[in-house]
Amino acid sequence: MQRSVMSATEFVRDSTLGLTQGVRNFGAFALALTEHRLGFQSAPHVHERAGVNFVIDGAYAERLGRHRLVALRGSWLAKPAWQEHANDFRESGARCLLVEIAPGHEQSVREIMDLFDQPRHRETVVDIRELHVLAAALHSNNFSETCDLEERTFALLLHVARKVRLRAEHQPNAWLRRIREMIHETRTNALSLTALSSAVQRHPAHVSRAFQLRYGCSIGTYLRRLRVERASALLGDSRFSISEVAQMVGFYDHPHLARDFRRVTGVTPSAYRLLRAAPSHGPRRRTPPA
Repeated sequence: MQRSVMSATEFVRDSTLGLTQGVRNFGAFALALTEHRLGFQSAPHVHERAGVNFVIDGAYAERLGRHRLVALRGSWLAKPAWQEHANDFRESGARCLLVEIAPGHEQSVREIMDLFDQPRHRETVVDIRELHVLAAALHSNNFSETCDLEERTFALLLHVARKVRLRAEHQPNAWLRRIREMIHETRTNALSLTALSSAVQRHPAHVSRAFQLRYGCSIGTYLRRLRVERASALLGDSRFSISEVAQMVGFYDHPHLARDFRRVTGVTPSAYRLLRAAPSHGPRRRTPPA
């Protein structure tokens, strides 16, 4: 199968099914704000530049080699240059911010280049508000705002790269690992900060601060994301109804799961199930109108 070679910004400009809402090249970076509507599927292609795709709204599926990944709101996909992939928006549209490293600038941003040594998917969830700030700044021609855009882009990528390194290089201490184990072991809503703190004989305020520092979110947010992650895995199995999935991961019912699932991922459990089930190759068959 023939594959095309392009930069992400060129891909956005050339795509008839993707709406370009802003493209900027400045310093070490090239940014493109894109909106892909429901129904678009790209052919396998590669980018000549390393880059990261941040999902601002919606979701999409991406084929990377043998793997089919689902990128949800707030998540990101980093790829080295020349990594073959294909994008699938047939079950959900998405609005994304693409960031590429400009040729010849790799040395000036060497602090973040290890982020692109291999494909990486959703190592951390980024602040949606920061993505909106960067997206809005794409339309400014003010010199000072352009400098600010470059600094904020570098800061965002540095934050992601540091989170990846921290996870790879450092392990939490024993009592913090125990807190995490207790969270992973529970399937009910009985957990509380007081109970967790008592179990490891630490002050609740200290537990809260240490957990936030190590895992990048509060205990409540971590638990919510964990349940949504477990639900995501079970939604790939059509034997279970969404109501059954909700109860299996600790939600009271389908509406409670749907509320938190959409809050975390940006899509409903039903839409996510369709994304997981969609075939990755070949034209999609549609029933002709009666």
